[in-house]
Amino acid sequence: MEHNINKKMTPASITKILLMLTAFESLKEDFKFYTEYYIDSDRNLLIKGFGDPFVISEELTIVAKTLKGMGHGSFKSITLDDSYFSNVDEGFLTNTDNPYDAINGALVINFNTIYVGRDKAGKLYSPESQTPLVSVAKELAINLPKNKEKRYNIGYSQKLNDRFRIEVISELFARESLYILGSASTVDRSDFKLIYRHQNTKDLDEIATGLMKYSNNFIANQIFLVMGALNSKPPANFNKGRTNFTRLLDDIFPGMQEEYYFEEGSGLSRKNYVTCQFMGEALKEYKKYYDTMPTKSRSHVKTGSLNGVNNIVGYIRKQNRLYPVVLMLYTHRNLRDKFLGIMENLVDAYEEAIY
Repeated sequence: MEHNINKKMTPASITKILLMLTAFESLKEDFKFYTEYYIDSDRNLLIKGFGDPFVISEELTIVAKTLKGMGHGSFKSITLDDSYFSNVDEGFLTNTDNPYDAINGALVINFNTIYVGRDKAGKLYSPESQTPLVSVAKELAINLPKNKEKRYNIGYSQKLNDRFRIEVISELFARESLYILGSASTVDRSDFKLIYRHQNTKDLDEIATGLMKYSNNFIANQIFLVMGALNSKPPANFNKGRTNFTRLLDDIFPGMQEEYYFEEGSGLSRKNYVTCQFMGEALKEYKKYYDTMPTKSRSHVKTGSLNGVNNIVGYIRKQNRLYPVVLMLYTHRNLRDKFLGIMENLVDAYEEAIY
């Protein structure tokens, strides 16, 4: 059943299917992001980011335990190295406090967001026990009402972000008796020696499952940017990401270059376009990774939404068989679930006739 299969349509978040297909094919499912830790002769600590989207409190705690186990008890200061990314704010994101709208960067901690609560007695607390309540969080939440919790996106302020990152790292390290003794620093230095490369505990397959479920735009574009840098050279930026993404898609789908264009890897840009025919071909290739998609009824699908755009793409499951489905709708009413149900009924009728 086909209709308008060659029309160029706005994909929205179904872009993430193509992103993860190229990531799995080029990086492999067991790929792990990493962050590097260096010291100099004065025992200053330098932390260099390489675009890991999951530098979260739990991972930093593992780092602290590891460095402590290596015999380190203290460092004079912290230097943050963001040089692996350059000029990555191209205006795709809206200025919200949602973690999936975080600004991309080489060294992003806790999705550049701070989560704070105030109890009924007026005392501030961290709703996430693994993350300390640092001073910058208290300042941001000064007007937070009682019995409220709020997440603050600080990626838009370099000054706040630098303070937040250094304060969180210092506090988490101190919990493991690993101390930062002097003033913190973000100044570049060149005389550091690598002491530890931390690979994230999540591999690409696990990241993909969460990415598809929560449609996290930040994580998608971290992957998009890192792939661009790995397949050319640092620093990462969206131009390199676009060039690399297009090349990878062309390698997988030769001769179909006119059927797609992507500004970025999350689906936020309305300049992105793709045809239903191309998405159908992509689903043939993605079938081996279908279990990374969320389940809806008895289908494995990824949705995509922008104002006036309601898409759903994936597989209808019947017994052990997968039937690809591509629905790209320009409607202000969200009819995709209704149409998916119709398609599921058609699959049932087909199965009854054939089997």
